[in-house]
Amino acid sequence: NTGYKILTQNWYNSRNADEKEERLRIVKAAAAIVREDIRSVIYPLDTYPKVDEFLKDVENDIPETLKVLVGSIINPKKGKTPSARPKQKAKTCAISHAIINATRPRSFLSPLLIGLGATLHKK
Repeated sequence: NTGYKILTQNWYNSRNADEKEERLRIVKAAAAIVREDIRSVIYPLDTYPKVDEFLKDVENDIPETLKVLVGSIINPKKGKTPSARPKQKAKTCAISHAIINATRPRSFLSPLLIGLGATLHKK
């Protein structure tokens, strides 16, 4: 309980009076949390999924904080229509994989992005 009080008090003490600066501070804090979650996941580099399981479970590679952030940015209404949910899920997954790949270029192989690249290369 004491730790909570200290953290809460520190949060309110470090708030900026300027609303624009405060918003930027919050966004930077969120980015640090997401980056930490991305870097804490161990992605296997020695194995690769089989062809029939290539895009199965690609969503499991995405940390929950990144899913929430990207999902909130893409569709803040959370896809009220059933037809919008798969589209939002695909967008969220693709953008999240791109963010993870940009954050960890040597330690993350995205089957989704590699499959997309291979498909575009064939055309």
